[in-house]
Amino acid sequence: MSRVFEALRNLLNAPLDNNAHTSKTDDEAGTLFIRAPLVEMHKGLDKSIIPSCQAKQEGRGSGTVRYFAYGANMASSTLAKRDIKPLSACPAQLPSHHSIAFRHRGGYATIMDTSAASGSFMPWRSLWQTTPVVKDSRASSAAPTDQSLQLVYHGPHGVLYELHKADLKKLTSRETGYAVSSATVTSYAGVGTSALLFTSQALLLLPASVPPQRRYLKLLLEGAKTHGLAPEYMQWLRELPCARPGGLGAEYFDTPSELLARCAAVGLAACAAFYAAMH
Repeated sequence: MSRVFEALRNLLNAPLDNNAHTSKTDDEAGTLFIRAPLVEMHKGLDKSIIPSCQAKQEGRGSGTVRYFAYGANMASSTLAKRDIKPLSACPAQLPSHHSIAFRHRGGYATIMDTSAASGSFMPWRSLWQTTPVVKDSRASSAAPTDQSLQLVYHGPHGVLYELHKADLKKLTSRETGYAVSSATVTSYAGVGTSALLFTSQALLLLPASVPPQRRYLKLLLEGAKTHGLAPEYMQWLRELPCARPGGLGAEYFDTPSELLARCAAVGLAACAAFYAAMH
């Protein structure tokens, strides 16, 4: 039986197979614990078609919602690919107790609310990491510790859209591993309003922010430029380090969902070993 336990320990501490995560193309649909979708680059938003949200809205019906985009959905190419047609769009900002961080599995952006309790799954992580995990032999693609603060921005900027509810439903179906939440945002005109936004599900959260992939960051910059986000925010985006080429390291997939997958694998192996020993 000692051999069985040794095999189970090796399985639990086995390095992540990152190639399995990085071989998919951007157009392949993700599943809950696999990846968030990416989209290709395109030209800026046509402001003659998408009016400013400062325009009169007396005619807005109950079939619309306000949605705050802070990631790839700021870019017109993303919305065009997903067949989303905003009724209005304008730059806006979240309060300072919110921050943007690249903590979604795969290095995608999410919004963290520092005023709310978080880290419900962190005790699980301590169990997972009692024995050091041997990582991929390739050079790590994570940012050094002294860059961790650079990868987080408090009071993030984004785009406040007015959408048909049907369009929000389309977006929700594409935002893999994200949940719909709400927050108060303030437009650059100084008007505060409640808006919906996507935040990472707890099982998909990384323990720390990591450098985003270059093609993903380009989408954020595209959207920020199109909608005229604040110069200081644009500068922060431009200065962000990017993930190193050659594939993502294990730190991009270090989520509670990985722990659950490992536990499931260990459980199956233990059952198989017990069955074999009994027969």
